[in-house]
Amino acid sequence: MFLKLASPHSCHAGFIAMYATLASRDVDCCLIPESPFYLEGPGGLFEFIEKRLKEHGHMVIVMAEGAGQELLSESIRTNDQQDASGNKLLKDVGLWILQRIKDHFKKRKMAINLKYIGHFSRQWLALQMCSCDSWNAIMSFCRRLNKNE
Repeated sequence: MFLKLASPHSCHAGFIAMYATLASRDVDCCLIPESPFYLEGPGGLFEFIEKRLKEHGHMVIVMAEGAGQELLSESIRTNDQQDASGNKLLKDVGLWILQRIKDHFKKRKMAINLKYIGHFSRQWLALQMCSCDSWNAIMSFCRRLNKNE
């Protein structure tokens, strides 16, 4: 399973994804913008996924909004667009990585069943995070994510 999470406060921070990962004992890999990663080669994401699937038969990947932007920029020529406030618009790396994972395992002739849960919108997060302060909101969200609500 591949799950993409958006942060309601900062598009370039992986704290929501990291807290959700820590709250859930089911997540095997958390991709955040603060920690660059690569897909291919020794120590790459594809190698990790393949090893995990061979050992356990399943895995869960959580990806923060903003993670992997440099990978997409290297692969596809993109313009650095900005929103009305001047913030950099982020590309949908989740779908791109999803396709790259599928292509990698197709080449290796390994059958996989990959589910992608697009990113939860900021509006959805705002509805789910209605606690009294930010720490309670994050923990409430993580508990709900862990319980699959």
